Amino acid sequence: IESGEVVADPLAQDFQEVNVDSLQLVKPRSVGVESLGLYALSQLGFVEKLSELGINGVMRAAILGNVIGRMAKPASELATWNWLQRHSALGELIDFDFEAMPHTRLYQASDILMKHRKVIEDNIFSAVQTLFCLDETVTLYDLTNTYFEGEAEFRIALRADKIGQGLGKVITIDTLAKGFDEWGLVHIHLIVRKNNRRAIELYQRLGFTHQGECRKTVNNQPTDFLLMDLPHKPHESFIAGSHLNPCLTGT
Repeated sequence: IESGEVVADPLAQDFQEVNVDSLQLVKPRSVGVESLGLYALSQLGFVEKLSELGINGVMRAAILGNVIGRMAKPASELATWNWLQRHSALGELIDFDFEAMPHTRLYQASDILMKHRKVIEDNIFSAVQTLFCLDETVTLYDLTNTYFEGEAEFRIALRADKIGQGLGKVITIDTLAKGFDEWGLVHIHLIVRKNNRRAIELYQRLGFTHQGECRKTVNNQPTDFLLMDLPHKPHESFIAGSHLNPCLTGT
């Protein structure tokens, strides 16, 4: 070093002032459980096995989204899709744009997992035995679609002054969407008075079908009801109006 030359101190600290109130949180995403899930799957050779099975990159990403989504926030395919798009940084970790992916891709991914289930389970079983030096049998539980096992009964009651304003339709569609798309129900059933033609026509437009009749006592009077049922179609989303029967559509 020549005489008079100034050398920057590599340990010198550089302080900057920041107005905390000016900071904005833009698209916050979780990354912890995603990183852990990816590491666990890498130890099992999961992605490599998917590649060996001839599954392309887009579908491998959808499968990872399904599996890691079940680890982080177990729910239906549609709820997992919303989680991947709005709350998770998994796409950044695997360099895949989940925001551009249609939700039907996750249903296709589930079908592929079921198609290759035996091979994938055997591969995981072998990897777990090797990793943990196990001689015992490992039991594998399929947790990917546990939310498609339930059913519920739907009931609604409106005050007399609220009837005829379309509120019943809005409430019904929102409730069914939550039951099918978020909770993963397979069936929703209801009973409706036989003389309530307005409600019966609405339920028919939404896809409910007549399953029978029953009689109940209401205000000490025998009252006849229809039994109606709506099964969930796994590859469809119950987003406002998507289940309306075009032959019966009307206000």
